[in-house]
Amino acid sequence: MDNQATSNVSATRWLAVDWGTSNLRVWAMGANGEVLASLTSDRGMSELSPAQYEEVLIDLVKDHLAGAKPGMPLKVVICGMAGSRSGWMDAGYTDAPVNAGELSGSVVAVPTSDARIDVRILSGLRQLDPPDVMRGEETQLAGFATSYPGFIGHVCLPGTHSKWVSFEASRISRNRTIMTGELFAVLREHSILAHSLPAPGEATGTLPTGAFLEGVELGYGAPGGAIGELFLLRAGDLVGEEREPIERLAMLSGLLIGSEFAAIRPTIDIPIMFVGSERLGPLYTRAARHLGFDADAQSGDQLVLAGLKRAYELLQNADTGRQEGE
Repeated sequence: MDNQATSNVSATRWLAVDWGTSNLRVWAMGANGEVLASLTSDRGMSELSPAQYEEVLIDLVKDHLAGAKPGMPLKVVICGMAGSRSGWMDAGYTDAPVNAGELSGSVVAVPTSDARIDVRILSGLRQLDPPDVMRGEETQLAGFATSYPGFIGHVCLPGTHSKWVSFEASRISRNRTIMTGELFAVLREHSILAHSLPAPGEATGTLPTGAFLEGVELGYGAPGGAIGELFLLRAGDLVGEEREPIERLAMLSGLLIGSEFAAIRPTIDIPIMFVGSERLGPLYTRAARHLGFDADAQSGDQLVLAGLKRAYELLQNADTGRQEGE
């Protein structure tokens, strides 16, 4: 656990939470929307039963509950896999097309045994035709909409399952998921190609740009995408091709990302904004620009927090409206 805390924990007014498959992130928020502390844990959804979530959360944030008063619990706004069928409580889905600003207003209340907290989990987003879903990324999109209200194009959230979202001035009209990151992991660790690649943990730092872009071009231009070109990486090693294992790894990454661009090409809108980690965002941006697309990148962490802030704002407005109507 790597946490940054403030000495004035009683100043915490609400908690913003991103609860993923592997990790839990919490921001303790002040009265004016400032971040008072950031807290992290490795207690993600994959290792928890529904009955464990409250205990894990309380253990992480207990120092920040001093501001809760009888009848006035701290609001906890959660996005991510805590709202999945296997999470704390199934938060369901909002149907697309939808205005991204409305996503943060779709929540479920979670019963808790601790009266100091009022827990709300944000719903995911689903598309019925063709079928597609996301959970967690929709909060980044809500945050993106607050920062780029007039954006028209594609917003791509690269990762294990990359999300390609058609954005029309804050309206999400279409989504497509491509399993690039998962395919990369499977091929690297569980296929014949693993014998010609660095072992997991051996390759650190930036991938060689030349080999990566060579793979991008091949994956984008080949009629069958990456599937018809993958064995080149193994065959080149066997016939003595002068290419280092790290270069083959870079080429594998490029092949799959190039194929991802080829798959989305028939419906792609420009410009493209990549919303992701400090590693994936720039990597995808480099590939897109190499292929001639107008592309830029934005940190996903800040947009998650912006989406959670928007959700808190909507919840506060809704609570105020109910109180005035009583």
